[in-house]
Formats: sequence, structure tokens, C-alpha cells
Amino acid sequence: MWFESSQGVQLDGDSRVVSWQNLAEALPSAGSRGSATWQANAEYRPLWESNSFGNADAKTGLPTIKFHGKSE
Repeated sequence: MWFESSQGVQLDGDSRVVSWQNLAEALPSAGSRGSATWQANAEYRPLWESNSFGNADAKTGLPTIKFHGKSE
């Protein structure tokens, strides 16, 4: 499995990740099964941010997906 926060991410209106494409499936050696990770429950979706890894202050950072977890 290969997931990257800058590719294959489907977001909802609150910049939460609905689905995340497995990029390893696109490799010639993997075939083309086209798998993805889905989070149907909006309460548990991770947050996608466009400039939070690297130099976020200068708006030149890389996108990240933040998993904050739940206390329950």
C-alpha cells in the first residue's frame, strides 16, 4: 500500500478525507485492482491540510493528512 497526501485524496466540504487512493495499485507490477481507503463516517475523517509539512509559514509546505484520534 502506498498513500500520499498530495495525490488521490477525495475531500468533503470541511477538508476532511472521504477516500484515499492506494497509489501502489497504479504500478505496473501491481495490476489494476484500484483499491482505496474510505471513511464513510464524517466524525472519524482525518483532516487534510495543504501546507502543514515543511515550511508552512511561507506557504511552501507539503500537504498532510492529520489523524487526531478519538478518546472513545
